[in-house]
Amino acid sequence: MPTLETLRREAAHCERCELYRRATQTVFGEGTAGADLMLVGEEPGDREDLAGRPFVGPAGALLHTVLAEVAPARSTYITNAVKHFNFIERGKRRIHVKPKVIHIEACEPWLDAEVAAVQPRLIVALGATAVRALLGPGVGVLENRGKLFPSRFGIPVLVTIHPAAILRAIDTDSRRRERKSFANDLRRGIALFDRGAMEETVGMATRKKTTRKKTAAKKSTAKRTTAKKTTAKKKTTRKYSKKAGSKVKKVMEEFSSGKLRSGRSGKKVTSRKQAIAIGISEARAEGDKVPSAPKRSR
Repeated sequence: MPTLETLRREAAHCERCELYRRATQTVFGEGTAGADLMLVGEEPGDREDLAGRPFVGPAGALLHTVLAEVAPARSTYITNAVKHFNFIERGKRRIHVKPKVIHIEACEPWLDAEVAAVQPRLIVALGATAVRALLGPGVGVLENRGKLFPSRFGIPVLVTIHPAAILRAIDTDSRRRERKSFANDLRRGIALFDRGAMEETVGMATRKKTTRKKTAAKKSTAKRTTAKKTTAKKKTTRKYSKKAGSKVKKVMEEFSSGKLRSGRSGKKVTSRKQAIAIGISEARAEGDKVPSAPKRSR
């Protein structure tokens, strides 16, 4: 298995997608193998691209501060799902652009290799891009933040927001609330892991699998029931003469349009069975031969 240093040297020459052409350099992860926590962000920002190190900008400073509060004794490895800076130029500024799925997939071998080399006890997905890279599509961040999910690595993944989202909050109070929620996500996830996260995540996966099986079984039962009703209906369909069948069809068309009324009371006919009986009665009144309904076997 390649070491982190070997992976870093190899990734420096990565050309798996077009982002390498404009980026200053590959920004690989930092930390030690066997770390307690592996934190995965989105992609390098402007400062990270220039420095060649992950999370050295404002979002990184916030992340390190919160980690010092909630997990001071935990060793960490920090990286990004995408290793090159994606941006657009506005004057002299380089504005961050969210990576596309093709960029995430191009960098997937590097992320997988990092996980294999680090073998962390818990992985933290920071934001939607990291969640997509680690857990695949279909897992929303806001509705699942603070929750643990099983992963393809056999290591629990904690879902939370990216610290940059806190810095983008509209005012000081909002930033304070988001920072507190972010810290609580990390604190709760670590606490769940300490209580036996693997068992809990495996149990959660099993429950989801069971629920899917039950749903599939219900749908299958409903289909069989519908098929039986259709078959029974076909078996009990009467064979009329061409003329009688035409009469019954005409009556049923009136019934479907809501215009059919009973000859005796003049009331609107609301029963399909009653409508068929009226059609048969009218056909017989005109001299058509209509067979009686077959007797049901008991």
